[in-house]
Amino acid sequence: MQNGNRKTKSLIVFIYSLRMFAVGLILFLPAYSLYYAQRSPYFEIREIRYVGTRHIEPPELTQMLRNAFPRNILLFDLDRARDLLETEPWIRKVRLRRKLPGQIWIYIEERQPAAVADVDGELYLVDPEGVLLDQYGSRYQNIDKPIVKGLKNIARENAREENAARMALFQNVIQELDFNQKAHSAAISEIDVNDSNRIAVIPAQYPVPVYLGNNKFQERYEVFLANRELYSQLRQEYGVIESVDVGFDNRIIFHTPKQGKKILMSEQDSKDGKKEVALSRN
Repeated sequence: MQNGNRKTKSLIVFIYSLRMFAVGLILFLPAYSLYYAQRSPYFEIREIRYVGTRHIEPPELTQMLRNAFPRNILLFDLDRARDLLETEPWIRKVRLRRKLPGQIWIYIEERQPAAVADVDGELYLVDPEGVLLDQYGSRYQNIDKPIVKGLKNIARENAREENAARMALFQNVIQELDFNQKAHSAAISEIDVNDSNRIAVIPAQYPVPVYLGNNKFQERYEVFLANRELYSQLRQEYGVIESVDVGFDNRIIFHTPKQGKKILMSEQDSKDGKKEVALSRN
């Protein structure tokens, strides 16, 4: 009887040991396989392929990724790589995927140039959201919109948010100037959006800031165009016109040197239907 009990206990111990060994083997093999795979040259990243690049240089991106991440494809963190790539000015959005054993595929949505911006005296290419993409150079000659002024250097506080708002305003000004196929923006060299309540444009033919206020941009700009002859006369008289203000309804103000103002009222403001000209000096 005792021998039978010993045999039963021995069998139970053997079965338990066998089960523990099986469990250990089940846990060990995947762990060892992963350990081996993460160090095996078979899973080394041999190629990083890009889709959607036009302005970006892929070799520069590849070097950046190789400096930041392990060479093994199983250790390559796709989320962190995406975040790193999206810090590049030209890159708006990125998707990545692995292709075993050794390829990384990167799908890039680039930002599109919208204008040239004068920022702290230097020219930059910017996208519709006001992101500074690159310094402006000869390879970007196909940008035919006015230069936008008033964007902030990215090193300044809240620059990204403010630049986005100012670029939206810039595009709205152009849209209004060109409404009904009038294409006034083609004759303007600069648009200053630094002050949203006092938008200024500089016509290419007349090197003077013309202040349009904060609305009715096309209507106000056409007031200036209707008084170009007077502008030329006053410029000849004073030598220079510092600025022109058409931000008020039915009025155009020519700012002359020494804080002088030449004010022209519109025809509908005068009782006899004639234009009135008044000169005031501070």
